[in-house]
Amino acid sequence: GKLEGETDSHQVPGDTLASDTDYVLGVGSYDPSSSWFSTWTHAAFTTSPLPAVTTFGIDAGAAFTVDTLVSLDSVCSNSPSDYMASESVDFAGAAWQAYGASVAFNLSVGDGEKTVYIKVRNVSGESVVVSDTIVLDTSAPTVANVTSATADGTHGFGAAIDVTITFSE
Repeated sequence: GKLEGETDSHQVPGDTLASDTDYVLGVGSYDPSSSWFSTWTHAAFTTSPLPAVTTFGIDAGAAFTVDTLVSLDSVCSNSPSDYMASESVDFAGAAWQAYGASVAFNLSVGDGEKTVYIKVRNVSGESVVVSDTIVLDTSAPTVANVTSATADGTHGFGAAIDVTITFSE
């Protein structure tokens, strides 16, 4: 027990409280000699809601990119303070960064489909993980073939000549 004038403090672990919930904390002092509480005080508080990623897109939702440096564009609710992004669903090697609605991200090297996972956090905890996919294509196409139905010949000024060009990709 504490003697008169002494104080004590206790912390409730944040993971034991639900987000976006009202709580009332009651504190009393007990006098064992009289078997009753001599004082009783209440304090009300509300926990903050968890953040949520409401929209997410790589390069504003583009299907393709020619550059490994892309932007991760998101709209979030409930005031996220940080974000974590990775091409790995378990976020291996990723670190929390200060949240911004549009942040730069380097895709891994090598052409092909890339998936980026993102989550955000605030004082109440982390959002669910969301993802987007983009195709990285850093190889420039080359001309593979040129054909025409009206092959070599003399054509008058202003004549239309149909040409088919085939590219490598």
